[in-house]
Amino acid sequence: MTLKQAASALNISVATARRWTKDGRLEASIVNGPHGNAFDISQEAIDKAKDDHRVPMIIQSVEPAVPVAEMKRIVMDSMKDVIDDVIQGLRDDRQQENMQRQMDLMMALNRKDAEIATLREEIATLRGVIEGLKTPVKKRSIFGRSRG
Repeated sequence: MTLKQAASALNISVATARRWTKDGRLEASIVNGPHGNAFDISQEAIDKAKDDHRVPMIIQSVEPAVPVAEMKRIVMDSMKDVIDDVIQGLRDDRQQENMQRQMDLMMALNRKDAEIATLREEIATLRGVIEGLKTPVKKRSIFGRSRG
């Protein structure tokens, strides 16, 4: 089945179906179509996507099988679960970003600590050189006796 047909069967947009194929939520193979490469999606992949991603199914009936109030409760509960999943995913993403940011900052801090240690060593070396310059040097005459 084509991407457009799969999107229709899943009750999602073609753009969403394309995104799902790219991120692996909807299994598809690439075939040579009349206008170049195209997605070929099996009915099994559609069914799996419906099960895995809570794709809403539209059921048309003359009379509701479930009272409207009960249907509203079911839909609201289902939406609450989906929203909770999305919120948890966002929290997980934010936590992951924060952990990465902390690691980056720790690495930067370690680099700065190494730079500071190097600078301290250079300062100690320069202090030694300065102290050496402060020590008077005895002058010797060309005859081997010390002067001054």
